[in-house]
Amino acid sequence: VLVTFHPLEFIRQLLAELPGAHLEIEYEVIKRKADIVNTIDALEVDEVVSGKNQSEFDPETYLPPASSAWISGSFSPDENYRKTITVFTCRRLPNPKQEESNQTYTLDRQLVREHIESTCDKWYQTTSPMVTNEREATLRLDFKNAILSQQRAESSLKEEEVTLDLKTCYELMFTEEEKQVLPFDYFIEDWEAYCQNLRTGEDFPRQGMTINTAIDFLKEMQ
Repeated sequence: VLVTFHPLEFIRQLLAELPGAHLEIEYEVIKRKADIVNTIDALEVDEVVSGKNQSEFDPETYLPPASSAWISGSFSPDENYRKTITVFTCRRLPNPKQEESNQTYTLDRQLVREHIESTCDKWYQTTSPMVTNEREATLRLDFKNAILSQQRAESSLKEEEVTLDLKTCYELMFTEEEKQVLPFDYFIEDWEAYCQNLRTGEDFPRQGMTINTAIDFLKEMQ
């Protein structure tokens, strides 16, 4: 049994395409009263929509799970955020590629990890990208204003070549809501991972970001 606030289709894809697993997947979408989200009393079942392996899915009667808070490219939860949960029930099925007497249910940890990472990347970058056109334009303007306000000596550099320190970048790149989810210390950890995985050259400025690096960082680390 899996209980989740995540979108139904996202979790269903994770489960249905899990390498080495053969599952019968059923779900119930439960609408909840979320006035007090941190107590068990907040959960009241108002309406339940059930489905089985997607074959019974009806978009006309489907009650959507918690809405994404990233639709606009920033963390902006709407009035429906966290107001539904989805309960998945998964039952193992025989592996059609194995004889009945030789059935095994051991999953490959590395394949599972790669599947989760790949599914997360595709889902969030496609359905809820952090870097929308509007957000990129705003970020470019904010970086430009920050560069001008600091009256930098590197006046010969183009604006996209100027590096801002990481603290300034953090303040410009994230909303106050996002900073609650991603404190500065976590941001630095993500930045170090980004530098290690994607930018190994010694000439890469690890102590700050250009605007293009900031945008690429948001896309890669979403």
